[in-house]
Amino acid sequence: MSKGVRVESICRLYGKPGTWDSFLAFEAKMRVQRKKEAELINVKLLLQLNIYLDLIATLSVGGFVVLYLFTEILKEL
Repeated sequence: MSKGVRVESICRLYGKPGTWDSFLAFEAKMRVQRKKEAELINVKLLLQLNIYLDLIATLSVGGFVVLYLFTEILKEL
């Protein structure tokens, strides 16, 4: 006997009329809510990743510019 069948049996045998239908509605509502939360987390993680990549690219280019300027200064000595 699977878990879903046991919950359904308990709701139908011991709960008020309509308990099983209320449970199914609640379950569907929570499934939708969890999906929305997961999508929001994915969007936040993607934004963080883009910010980190932009920061890394900026620091890399800046480091090369500083290195080039340093070598130009050393050439003049």
